[in-house]
Amino acid sequence: MKAVIVEIKGHNAAALTDDGCILKVKNKKYAIGQVIELKTAWKSTKFMVWAASAAALVVLLGTSAWAHFTPYSYVSLDVNPSIEYSVNRFGRVLTAAAVNNDGEEILQDLSLTNKPIEDAVKETVDEIAQNGYFDGTDPGGIVISTSGPNDEDSQQLAQDLQAAAEEVTKDSTVPVEVEAVSVGLARVQEARTLGTTPGKLNLVQKLQQSSAAPDSVNVEDWLNKPVKEIMKAIQQNKKDVKIPDASDGQSTASSQADKSGQAVSSTAGSETLSGAAQTKQTGKASAPASSKETGKPSVSSDETAGPVESKTTGKPNSSSSEPAESKATGKSGAVTANQNSAEKQKSNNGNGKNK
Repeated sequence: MKAVIVEIKGHNAAALTDDGCILKVKNKKYAIGQVIELKTAWKSTKFMVWAASAAALVVLLGTSAWAHFTPYSYVSLDVNPSIEYSVNRFGRVLTAAAVNNDGEEILQDLSLTNKPIEDAVKETVDEIAQNGYFDGTDPGGIVISTSGPNDEDSQQLAQDLQAAAEEVTKDSTVPVEVEAVSVGLARVQEARTLGTTPGKLNLVQKLQQSSAAPDSVNVEDWLNKPVKEIMKAIQQNKKDVKIPDASDGQSTASSQADKSGQAVSSTAGSETLSGAAQTKQTGKASAPASSKETGKPSVSSDETAGPVESKTTGKPNSSSSEPAESKATGKSGAVTANQNSAEKQKSNNGNGKNK
């Protein structure tokens, strides 16, 4: 095969072949533009290109195989059956393992390997429902946990799996609460040490936090109970320790104050009505009470405003400003007035006689 020298650098040269390839050749005092034959050199270069392609293919296949068969994230699902999945970078199930005896029964009729994790969760939840775990009158419960090296990917996976489980249980005869949480890989190892799943371990610790006496919660006992019982206990604890809002207290105090004010007002109104009724019966206003210390009547607001005019005379009524009883004489003002009138009549009679 012929080639044209297009560049020369020291002991090496670049040759352009007739099929458009540029090859590196040894410079044998070539000149730029010189046509040379590359029979042996082409075969050698062609073999090198093939070998490089083969190596790249091996690397690619090896990387792909490693990514396909290496666990990238972990998923656990709990109802009472507890199951743990290992998932590769492509979101496909590598293994599905039972964590308890109920989980083993569920997996007997399922083949989940190499399926997308969303489909695997749907099939698992459907099988659990068919085995009667969501029957009865009490609400059901599902806990899903995800973990992996990338927190964002793990959280997104938790949301996707929650939606998948809710889709399967939406037509259930009883409500089924689905809780999904993303946890760290350290929590996965901790749960395995305790023989449980990270999702259930998280739920029991949530029960401890909701309890008024966290030390009274036996973690080992609760890890063996169904998810719906743990969720129910958490809800009950929240109700037991619920503290009313400050606004509720203010509203209650305000209500009590309003009722008290109404009672006082009602009592005062009754007294006023009672006084008015008494005045209507007697035709007279009740006389002002005498002062305990001075023996004089208390001065009302009307008395301080000035003497009241008499309807018949149009003159000020002197009785309104005189005390009803004199402390010195102990006699009433009416008796004194009669005595003065008698003396005046005697004086007139005397004058008549003189005339």
